[in-house]
Amino acid sequence: MMARDAGSAQISLRGVDTALREALAAEARRRGLSLNRALLALLREAVGLDDRRGGGAKRRFGDLDHLAGTWDAATAKGVLKETAKLRRIDGELWR
Repeated sequence: MMARDAGSAQISLRGVDTALREALAAEARRRGLSLNRALLALLREAVGLDDRRGGGAKRRFGDLDHLAGTWDAATAKGVLKETAKLRRIDGELWR
């Protein structure tokens, strides 16, 4: 459930075509929410806001999803070897 604050506003959205309206209604049904609540959740997610009470930033990334489960053991070992240097702490930066 989303927290409402005293500054809540209403927004009218024009130009919603049939395909978009139907897709939004289907997403609301999939989430088990009213259309209004689903739209608010979608908007908050789209701009990187957490939908839980209290707000706060929440970012989700899916740009590497196509790689999940595709590496064999040798590739994973190579990636770990090459990225190990990224975990080193540069003492000069922490003086």
